[in-house]
Amino acid sequence: MRLISLLLVAALGATDPLCNDADTKIESIRRLRTKGELQAARELAEKLVDCAAFAAADRIALRLELAEVLEHQGLHHESLPVPEALRHIEAAAALDDDPAPATAAAIELARAGYHYRAEARTRLFPKAILHVQQAISRFQEAGDRHGEADALHLLGVLRFQRGEYDEARELFDRSLAVDDEAGSRPFFRGEHDRYAGFLLLTRGDREAALAAFESSLAAYQQAGAVGESLFAAITYASTLVAADRARDAQEPLLYALMIAEKLDSPSGKSRAALVLGQLYEKLGDPAGAAHAYELTAAIARAIGSDAVERQASASLQRLVTAR
Repeated sequence: MRLISLLLVAALGATDPLCNDADTKIESIRRLRTKGELQAARELAEKLVDCAAFAAADRIALRLELAEVLEHQGLHHESLPVPEALRHIEAAAALDDDPAPATAAAIELARAGYHYRAEARTRLFPKAILHVQQAISRFQEAGDRHGEADALHLLGVLRFQRGEYDEARELFDRSLAVDDEAGSRPFFRGEHDRYAGFLLLTRGDREAALAAFESSLAAYQQAGAVGESLFAAITYASTLVAADRARDAQEPLLYALMIAEKLDSPSGKSRAALVLGQLYEKLGDPAGAAHAYELTAAIARAIGSDAVERQASASLQRLVTAR
């Protein structure tokens, strides 16, 4: 009787239109995530993760995609890390005791990404580094050069966050070379150039950093990566304001404000409003700056972004003292 029930479930799953053509469905989720349509991506992934008709590798990919969507939602709401994302990663790992190297690598990279965010307070990243090193080995074993580039880049980010700038620079250079050899991707160029800009800022080379941030924003836009382009635009505008180029900052900042509103991203709104306040200060409009800082503080307080709220409150206090 149990065997018959299992066969019926499998048959029903196979005839369900939703549970056909896994590759197309997975690509649809990725496309929605890239466009910033996170709730739609989440709902589709949640409908598909338990499709018994899909092969184990496809169900693993779906779990990992769902985890990525959840982490993106957490980014926009300042709620990282997202424990539910880790549960889906580990559920993916449990689907196959002996996955192919590429699948095992993807699981390790997902674990590394989660622990990068989970270990951000200490900036030591022991689990994240362990998992990303395993991911690099598995991607190399699988001959997946794009995956290897992604893992090398994440290891560079971890080294950068630890203050190991020389090691980070070498890893970023290696990751870009590997990606170029495999066929350069605009999204990856955006990732690389953003951190190249941060490294240049640590060396005091603001003009070169600005060029890197501008390139990063353009690459993300070319890739259609809406969420990433939001935060890249904020970084670029903020650096322009700090360089006393407030008028040049207006275009990327306007773009950031529009995308933050479109995506309904509280984190994006608060960070963009903070830069708007700084821009108004540079343009000699203290009233406009105060309004922007008040908005920043209110949004940041609502989502528990203490660092941004402190920045906005300190800026408001400075404006009051200067009167």
